[in-house]
Amino acid sequence: MRNVMSRRVLSVIVTLAMILSLMPSAVFAGIGPKVYTNEDDPNRGYAYIRLGAKALFGLDITWTANVEPVNGEYLLEPANGGYLKYDLDTNTIYMAGVNEPDEVLDINMMGDDLVLFLEGTNTLGGITVWGDLWGGSLRVKGHPSGGTLKLTTKGIHLEGEMAEAVLCVEKGVTIDAVNTFYKKDEKRGAISVSTTNADPGIVVSGMIAKVDSVTPEINKYTSYLPYGHYEGDEWVGDGANEVLNYYIGVGETPCDHIVISDDGTEVGDIVTP
Repeated sequence: MRNVMSRRVLSVIVTLAMILSLMPSAVFAGIGPKVYTNEDDPNRGYAYIRLGAKALFGLDITWTANVEPVNGEYLLEPANGGYLKYDLDTNTIYMAGVNEPDEVLDINMMGDDLVLFLEGTNTLGGITVWGDLWGGSLRVKGHPSGGTLKLTTKGIHLEGEMAEAVLCVEKGVTIDAVNTFYKKDEKRGAISVSTTNADPGIVVSGMIAKVDSVTPEINKYTSYLPYGHYEGDEWVGDGANEVLNYYIGVGETPCDHIVISDDGTEVGDIVTP
C-alpha cells in the first residue's frame, strides 16, 4: 500500500513539473536585473538604468557600456545637483535632490522587485520602464521626512512587454506628473502601464487629485501584442498575445496632469485648459 501511494505521489509531482515547464516564461516574475551573455542573443537588450545619456547601472554591451561600481557603489551625480545611487543587493534606486527636468530616467529589465526611494524634491522629464518578458515593475517609496517626484513631459510609463509589470505608489510620496509627449489615442497620459500580464497594473496608496472637479480613476483595457522571430534579417510574425493596459484618467480620457498626495489626504483640483 505504501509503495502504491508513493508511486501516486511521485506521479502527481512529475505531472505538476511537466505543466509548469509548459507555462510561458512571462508568468514568472523576474527578480533583480536580467543578465544575458553574448551567446544567448547578442542583439537583445540587457539590464540598465540611465538618466539621459548617463548610465547609473548597466550590464548592457549593446546600448550602454558595462558600468562598474566605484568604491563598491553605483553612483551618479547629475550636473544640477543631487544624486542617484543604486543598491544591487536590494534592487533599489535612491534619488535625492535631483533637478533634471529635461532628462528621462530610462530603466530596462531590472526585475519586478525594483524600488525607487525618494528623498526631498526630485524633478525629471519622465520615467520609462521596460519589462521585455522579464520584469518591468516599479515600487515608489518615500523617505520618512517626505519624498516628492515632479515629472515635466513624459510622466511615468511602464511597458511590460508581456512581463508582470506593476506600478505601486506608496504613502509618503508626492507625485506631480505631466504628459506632453504621448498622444491622446495612445491612451497613456501622465501615468500608465502597458502590455502587462499583471492585474492590477497600477496600485496607489495615496489620493489622486481631482481634474475639473472629477476624481480620476485607474482604467483597464485589453489589447494584443504581436510576437514572432527573425529569419535572417526578415521579421516573421507568429501570432499575438492578449495583454492588459492601464492609465489614470476620467472616463476613456487619460489625464495629462496627475497629482498624487503623499499623506493620503485630498489634494487640490487640477483645471485643464
